[in-house]
Amino acid sequence: MKYAKNLKAMPIAAFVAATVGLSATATAGTVTGRIVDDSGQPVAGAMVRLDGGLRAEAVFADADGNYSISTEIAGDDLDIRFRRRYHDDVNQTISLASDEQLQLDVALTKITDIRELTEAAPSLAHFSQLPFEESGQLSRLTMVARCVQCHQLGNPLTRWSRTPEQWLPTLQNMSGQQSETDLPTASDSQMELADFLSRGFTGSLLPRAQLTLLPYHPEWDNAKFYEWDMPEGEVPHDIEIVGKYIYSGDMREGTIVRTDTELDQVEYFPIPVGDVPENQLRPNEPYAARGPHSLVQAKQSDGNIYITDSYGGALIEMDLETNEFTNYQVGRNSFYPHTIREGRNNMVWSTIIASNQVAGIHTETKEITIVQLPVNQGFEAPYGLDINPNDGSIWYAKIGAGRIGRIDPDTLEVTEYDSPVEQPRRQRFDANGNLWIAGYGNGTIARVEIDGWRSRVWELPVYAEGQIMSPYALAVHPQTQEIWINDTQMDALLRFIPEREEFIAYPTPLKGTYTRDVVFNDKGWACASNNPVPLAALEYASVEVFCVDANSGED
Repeated sequence: MKYAKNLKAMPIAAFVAATVGLSATATAGTVTGRIVDDSGQPVAGAMVRLDGGLRAEAVFADADGNYSISTEIAGDDLDIRFRRRYHDDVNQTISLASDEQLQLDVALTKITDIRELTEAAPSLAHFSQLPFEESGQLSRLTMVARCVQCHQLGNPLTRWSRTPEQWLPTLQNMSGQQSETDLPTASDSQMELADFLSRGFTGSLLPRAQLTLLPYHPEWDNAKFYEWDMPEGEVPHDIEIVGKYIYSGDMREGTIVRTDTELDQVEYFPIPVGDVPENQLRPNEPYAARGPHSLVQAKQSDGNIYITDSYGGALIEMDLETNEFTNYQVGRNSFYPHTIREGRNNMVWSTIIASNQVAGIHTETKEITIVQLPVNQGFEAPYGLDINPNDGSIWYAKIGAGRIGRIDPDTLEVTEYDSPVEQPRRQRFDANGNLWIAGYGNGTIARVEIDGWRSRVWELPVYAEGQIMSPYALAVHPQTQEIWINDTQMDALLRFIPEREEFIAYPTPLKGTYTRDVVFNDKGWACASNNPVPLAALEYASVEVFCVDANSGED
């Protein structure tokens, strides 16, 4: 099947913005100091964030409260923020020359008022207070699947007290996100859910035992965050890195965003609408007709980027030399292309989540191959996908059916296995051919030896009683083989060191961060987007891509 249409890129809406006074000679200035609380005790793990406009950088204070941030950000009117959850932020405006050494000692005031502490808690703490039932539509497992797949539930926009009637418009809007169906009348299911949320989010104060705090870890001393703002962005999803560029797909705007991490510049490339079949799934307005979701560079063939267009039911090729797009319609009965990865023999493969399929495109012939997957129960939802480095087989995870599947790359024969974790979402292979799976439903990760289907499961850390994390995705570091895990409700990235069986959680610089996937640049930094839904739920409404260098302080 081949539905190809050359789509000339619309004029680039280029936003070329540089950080304030960024020096072309890249001479570093330095800010150092000590952070204590109002009793004079060091605040271990306090984050120091320097914002230069388009780019920001952040480091952590060590066990003695000492910090040092060496940066190429220079100029006047720079914002510096000192933060540790459950303390009042300290914000200052500074001037920093490119070779200046600046000393700033800061005292953070502990928050004691229980209402303020409640408001400072991450969304997971509030979500965990919902009156979950043991099973059924109002169980935690089902609520995670229904309401946390796309956004945080328990963030400042959703945890305030509302009557069931006040909840209904929101629920009806959510029910129509992937259809054009009008919902003028509330269904029984929506009424039940509205009542449930009204009973759970009452504006009540959290018990102090539920005030989740990521514990300081000595590895934080070596970590440094780099952030790049997207001033015109709304909903960036997955990212792909090509050299110094970070490419991301904005699902709300229907654009590909290219961030130059060396020059600190951002460019926007609108995907032309072209021919979108009428029977494709649509989100409610005002989302774009195109929904770029997942991206991958075809490194073994033409070097172009291939993109899943979730709303338009297409795979889209972006020529990196001309910045033009070519649309390949997957099929009239293929709905919501999702995760995309590069396979062998010039093939790029993608899950098709709403029609229980995997689709492949040959990067030379542009022929489309559709593999229809087995049916186990109602909504199968093939979600994550990865390629076995040993034999090129295509592996997918069904978040709805709780199954892991293998597709033979030559015969396209399908074999499925029971997942060792609840609601497997995204998965990746390590260098030894072991499959790592994120257990979104029950806060776990698993390593599977696929020969014999033997698995080992680890529970993600629990930072407060009754709180279970929901890992969206994971990725394997190409050099260290450590596992980096996307969090949805704790404003964190997690790093798992297999040989030590140790988790390290790194707080992200902005509250309301919902990370979708991790990729690694050529420096070994772990990078992601801070995808918010909606934008107002994200701190400062600041959409960005960011990277964390976990070893910046090591030789």
